[in-house]
Amino acid sequence: MDLVQEVQTQSELEGLLNSESDVNIIIKFGAKWCVPCNRIKPLIEELAKKRNDIKFYSVDVDKISDHPVVEKIRSLPTIRKYYKGKLISEVVGSNEVSIRNLVMTY
Repeated sequence: MDLVQEVQTQSELEGLLNSESDVNIIIKFGAKWCVPCNRIKPLIEELAKKRNDIKFYSVDVDKISDHPVVEKIRSLPTIRKYYKGKLISEVVGSNEVSIRNLVMTY
């Protein structure tokens, strides 16, 4: 099983965003053509190995472009942390220190 699961459909994304689970969720919004998105992919995978208490997902904004949350993404990559369906924090861009802090902070 992949440590970072790719979201395939709008309904799957909707389910994650409305989850009442007690598990933190990290979603990386990016695109295949996005160089910074591709550059942080190994970092996200490394953090997913360290934090098995968090579920990690990836959304290709070109595949799921019509979802209201995706429509509001203005810069790639955007990494968001959700808990019980609520946005807790986000990092816009590929700053590794900021991404680590987002993931490692409870």
